[in-house]
This record gives sequence, C-alpha cells and structure tokens, in this order.
Amino acid sequence: MDDFVRKLVNGLKESFGDNLLCVLLLGSVQKDDATPFSDIDVVVVIKNFNLEGIRQMREFLRHSNKLVDLSFICWDEIPKDPNLFAFGTHGCYQLGLVLNKAKCLYGFNILAKLGTPSKDNIKYSLTQKAIQYAWWARRIFVESNRERSIESNYQINSRLVKMIRGLLYILEEFDLQSTAEDAINRFLQEYRHLLSEEEISIVAGLTDKSLMNSNSANMSESYLELRVSIINKIHAEVMKLVYSL
Repeated sequence: MDDFVRKLVNGLKESFGDNLLCVLLLGSVQKDDATPFSDIDVVVVIKNFNLEGIRQMREFLRHSNKLVDLSFICWDEIPKDPNLFAFGTHGCYQLGLVLNKAKCLYGFNILAKLGTPSKDNIKYSLTQKAIQYAWWARRIFVESNRERSIESNYQINSRLVKMIRGLLYILEEFDLQSTAEDAINRFLQEYRHLLSEEEISIVAGLTDKSLMNSNSANMSESYLELRVSIINKIHAEVMKLVYSL
C-alpha cells in the first residue's frame, strides 16, 4: 500500500469510525495496469449515510494531487438479492465480477456476503452498459463541434476498453480482472475481421503506454470518427450475442 492510499484509509477510519465496514481497491491500480490518466478507484462500504464523514473526505481529496474515484455504498441500502444490485450506472456485473474480487484495504470484503448474481443477469447488465457507452459515444460525436478536453478524449479510449471486456465476457465469460492488454489481444483474435486496418491499429494502440499521451491529445475528427465506429461495431456484436441467448 503506497503512502497516499495509506493516508486515505487512515482518513476514512478517522472520519467514519465504527460506521466504516470496509475499503476496497479496484480498477487499473488493483490490476497493476494503471496509466498516467488512471484514477485510484476506491469503494467504501459504510453502515449508513454520514454527510459529515463524506464532507471530511471531500476536503482531504481536494487538498491532494491524486486522481481518486472515491465512491460510497451504504449497507442499509443494498438489496438482499445480488441480481438487483446497482451501483451508480453499473449493474449487477459490478458486484459479481468486480467488487467481489476487489482488494480489501480495510476490514473484510463484506460485499462477498451478498453472493453472486446469475450469469444471465450479469450479461444483461453488461449489455446495458454497452448501450449506455454507445449512446454516449454517438452524442460525443454529434457534439464534436464543442471543445473536448484531454481527459474526455482519454475517456473515450477507456470506455472502449471496458466495452471490449464486456463483449468478451458475454462471448465466453472472459475474466474482467484481466489486464487491458489481455483483453485487446483476445478481442483482435476474435473480431479482427470486423475492423478496418485503421481501426485495428487504433485498438492495438490502446494498451501502448508510449502512445497514451499523444492519443489523448489527438483531437482530430478522423481519430474520433474511427473510435466511434469501433464502439458501434462492439455494440452491435453485444446485441447479437444477447438477443441470441
């Protein structure tokens, strides 16, 4: 545990006391797959909502120089049926494939007590996520006359990788905890035939850390259009797989 994460956990303990159940690390940092643009993804489970404790953590993060995605789940709001679990825009796949496998930084992973959603429900929730991302990408493309930030441009690539992981899980129950490189390699094995040579090059470059900065800074219309095209091809494959279940 690095110094910042240790300070974060200690801050949570001080702010919430006995109300704190567990602190979970997930995402690219957990998988040692982080990029210069990656957030530190932390999920905190508390017994019940405490605005003062959350306010204290807000102040802590505002005075740090780290990118942190800190989310809170209240135990008294979680459904007993794991198939009904929803966290923000994430469906039950987030519980069964991500949160249950997260690295526990404090306490024990109490979410594991909820059990695992059914495979059909996991696939359905991943389908909903693919629909959301495809809708989002189309909107970004239509509104491309607006100025995009480097962060939002990077986010397109990040969501593209997440869609690839989701498609592979629906196809063959691919491990969502695998590295982005593993996901990209597997995707190109299975779906290269759907992509143009330019699109193949873009997908292959998603995990090349030497290209991360230049890709994020690439605001060209052609780069945006190619990525939107890939996203919609993935969306189409997801829909075909799910509708044939």
